[in-house]
Amino acid sequence: MILLPLRTLMYKEIYRFLRLWRQTLIPTVISSSLFMMIFGKVLGDRIGSVQNIDYPSFIFPGLMMLSMIISSFQNTASSFYGEKFQKSIEEILVSPLSNVEVIIGFLTGGVVRGCICGVLVTIVGIIITGTPIAHPVIFLMTMLLVTTFFAAIGMINGMLAKTFDHITVFPDFILTPLIFLSGIFYSTDQLPEILRPIHAYNPIVYFVDAARYSILNLSEFTPVGTFVVIIAMLVVVLSALGYLFNRGLGFRE
Repeated sequence: MILLPLRTLMYKEIYRFLRLWRQTLIPTVISSSLFMMIFGKVLGDRIGSVQNIDYPSFIFPGLMMLSMIISSFQNTASSFYGEKFQKSIEEILVSPLSNVEVIIGFLTGGVVRGCICGVLVTIVGIIITGTPIAHPVIFLMTMLLVTTFFAAIGMINGMLAKTFDHITVFPDFILTPLIFLSGIFYSTDQLPEILRPIHAYNPIVYFVDAARYSILNLSEFTPVGTFVVIIAMLVVVLSALGYLFNRGLGFRE
C-alpha cells in the first residue's frame, strides 16, 4: 500500500505516451530508419567502411542512441511542464508522495518511452544492417543509463521553462548540435587534429561510444572509462534535479 501512490504516478506517465503512440513512438522510429537507409545504404556504398566496419553498421548504434535521447528528454520535459501549466502539479505535491517518489514517477515515463523507441530502432537496425548485438547485458545497461540521464535533463528543463517555447530552446540550440557532433556519422579519426581534444568534452560522445561498444564491440575509449564518465555525469544530473526540485524552482513560486 505504501507504494500505491508511486505506482499510480508511474502508470499515469507511461499511459500518457502510450495513449498517443502514433505521435510519441512511430515518428522517432521512422526518422531513424530513414537515416539508416539513406545515409547508411545509399551514401554508405560511396563512403565504404569506417574502422573496418561497413558504414550502415557503424551509424546504427548512434541512431539508436539518438532516438532514446530525444524521446526520453521530450517525454519528461513536456509532461512536467504540462502539469505545471495546468496547475495539476499542485495536486501531486500535496499527495502522499515524497519528492524522491515524484521524481521517480516522472523519470519512469521518460525511461520507458526512451527504451521502447531504442528497442524498436534496434530491431529495424538489425533487419537493415544484419548486425547482431555483441554485448546484450551492456546494451541493456546502456539504455537504462542513457534514458535516465536525459529524462532527468528533460525534467529540469520542464521545471525551469516559463512557456512552451522554452521547452524547445535546449533541444534545438544545445542538444541537437551536441548529438550531431558526437560521432554518430563519423569516427574521431576523421576529425581535424585540432578538434579531437574538444570532441572529448562533448558528453554525448560517451553515450554513443557505450552504444557502439555494446553493439559492435568497438570503442573509442576504454569501456570501463566510458561507463565511469557516464555514471559520474548521471550522479551529477540526478543530484542537481533533486536539489532544484526540493527548492521548488520554477513551480513553487
